[in-house]
Amino acid sequence: MLDLLSQIVQRGESFKVTYSRGDDDKVRLIVQPRLDDDTDLTDKDALTARAALQCPLVLEGSHADVAAKLAAHVGATRADRETLKDAYDSLRGATQSAAKAAAEAAKKKQDAPAKDTKAKDTRTADASTGTDDTGESTAKPADDGAQPTSLF
Repeated sequence: MLDLLSQIVQRGESFKVTYSRGDDDKVRLIVQPRLDDDTDLTDKDALTARAALQCPLVLEGSHADVAAKLAAHVGATRADRETLKDAYDSLRGATQSAAKAAAEAAKKKQDAPAKDTKAKDTRTADASTGTDDTGESTAKPADDGAQPTSLF
């Protein structure tokens, strides 16, 4: 049985195997695949592939019947599980890369110097009165530190 399971276990995956025998000598084999990655996926296709990879296999019957069913199942699903696992890894990688790029872009945007948010002065000045359209004085101190000349 271990040789068969080793043919379908994928990288980053483990199996929980439960083998039980009932009073009527019927056996039950449950093979529960578990993906070892701990990821927060949101991509629907990746989640679907992950769920398919973790779908348990339940076989019941006599020991010989269960052994034969397991061998048939491994032979029929080995290539499909490999393909599905590769697709899942690709989707997971793309999702993680996109999330990382989005986080880096958000960090760059946050770290970028803030643009000048001062409102532009749209007031108009009246040279004859020395005031603008709001009535405020338009006189400004000299830039060179010199005292303004008296207007009187």
